[in-house]
Amino acid sequence: MVALMASLQLPVVLTKLSYLLDNPWSVSLDRANAAGLILADSLIHRNLGVRPVTLVGYSLGARVIYSCLRELQRHHAYGLIQNVYLFGSPVVVKQDEYAKAVSVVSGRFVNGFARNDWILGYLFRATSGGIGRVAGLAPVDNIVGVENVDVTELVNGHMAYRQAIPRLLRHVGWVVVSDEFTEIEDPVSLPIVPTGTIY
Repeated sequence: MVALMASLQLPVVLTKLSYLLDNPWSVSLDRANAAGLILADSLIHRNLGVRPVTLVGYSLGARVIYSCLRELQRHHAYGLIQNVYLFGSPVVVKQDEYAKAVSVVSGRFVNGFARNDWILGYLFRATSGGIGRVAGLAPVDNIVGVENVDVTELVNGHMAYRQAIPRLLRHVGWVVVSDEFTEIEDPVSLPIVPTGTIY
């Protein structure tokens, strides 16, 4: 029986390891990094116009923005990004890499974090080794240009960021029309008006 259990133990460990390497969270982080590279390329080639851009993102959207900033810095593409607002960012803070990302932003760089975001803490620590400081859980210290904003009182968990975005933006100084998040209408349900018809 001991020999049988010993022979089964290694495949069980490999199964758990493969889940950690290929779980949906890890796949999403990789895709967010890839999307950030595409966004950086669009900004560099001025596909989105020639005005300075303000980027706002939460959760994996913040990861997309961070990846974009790192790519812009790698290409020395300064002056394209005016302001950046990241909330609940799933990024491990490595001082030199984070400072490079911040250097691309000419205006405000806001790191919104919630100390009560146990979902982000669990997901990130379970798949990433759990030893680094995560930007969405704590302030980013000792990097010039980063404004840390504690949003723990405004967000009661990682899944609440979407509904809280209007309140978060008001909290960091934006003029917001409503604190309620309005869902975008489904384009299928909109009436179709034939072109050339006057009503």
